[in-house]
Amino acid sequence: MMPMLLLLLGGCTTIDSLKPGTPRGTIDESDFMQTTAGLSLTVRGHVYDEVWAAAAAAMTRAGMLDAWIYSERLVVFDTDKARGVIRSEAKTRTGATWAYVGVFIRPTTPHAAAYVVEVSKVLKSWAETTEGRDWEAALLRAIQAVVGGK
Repeated sequence: MMPMLLLLLGGCTTIDSLKPGTPRGTIDESDFMQTTAGLSLTVRGHVYDEVWAAAAAAMTRAGMLDAWIYSERLVVFDTDKARGVIRSEAKTRTGATWAYVGVFIRPTTPHAAAYVVEVSKVLKSWAETTEGRDWEAALLRAIQAVVGGK
């Protein structure tokens, strides 16, 4: 019994597993930059508060989507504007946590030439084979609709 429990616990992640990645230098099929942890876009011509507001609004709207049997909605877990981090849990319609999704904005200075907005997702269980919604691209598209970026 104990080895089986350890095996099950060893395959789980936590929200602290969410981290920003490093750029891979390639564009994926959704036209965003691939990173080692997700997807990103670069925003120019806006101040940090505008980029932060776009990211926070995108995450909030994602929490209002209906969750179907094999998809989920996002429930904001915590935000830290000073660090440029918004973390959420992807919940199924039954309320179970399926994955963790984070938005990372760099740099966090009020005025920068450009801001990199990255969205990363990790499944709660490493053994999970169903990816669920493509939150990386969906959130970046919502942010891009407000502040642009490529």
